[in-house]
Amino acid sequence: MCDGFAAESRADRPSTRSTTHIQMANMQIKKTIHCATIVLCLILANCAGTVSPNYQLGVDALEKGNYDAAIENFNRYLKSASDDADAHLKLGLAFLKKGSLEDAVAAFKKSVALNQNNSEALPLIKKSIMEEVNVFLSKGKNDVAMRYLTAHLTINPDDIDTHIILTREFIKMGSRNNAMASLNKAVSLDPKNPEVIELLDYFSGGFH
Repeated sequence: MCDGFAAESRADRPSTRSTTHIQMANMQIKKTIHCATIVLCLILANCAGTVSPNYQLGVDALEKGNYDAAIENFNRYLKSASDDADAHLKLGLAFLKKGSLEDAVAAFKKSVALNQNNSEALPLIKKSIMEEVNVFLSKGKNDVAMRYLTAHLTINPDDIDTHIILTREFIKMGSRNNAMASLNKAVSLDPKNPEVIELLDYFSGGFH
């Protein structure tokens, strides 16, 4: 009877070999996790250090209003990262603030083309250009303001606000045909826009 009990007890206990296998498996899992953690840390550390000095110098210069330095550093950075849409956008802002409209437009177009899903790019470009437009209009430099508005439409041809402003400026200039062309585009974009309706009423009453 005792022998039977002893045999049963031995059968219920896991073998030494099985226990050893389990311990080895656990050690291997811990080793794998440890290695993976090290690799992940290295990757994160590498990512943290991938910001180019030229890019950061460009950002800093742009924020401080040093547009020449910003342009220089962004251009240096873009020589090795030509597909960075954000850098092209910031380069365009620097050119715009410096007064280099054509260069700004080229950089803006490049940025938009590289990242068409960036919902913040076009509003930022519009805001920046409109700020310049308002400055020129306040100084009576309407012809320069018109150039900036027209340039904006080469980036975003469906911006109704730009077409409305152009319409009003053409009216001031007495250029009926250009005013009507801008207004017609605005109508096609949003015929229910209050400013569009106001301008249509103005024309229906006779251009004066």
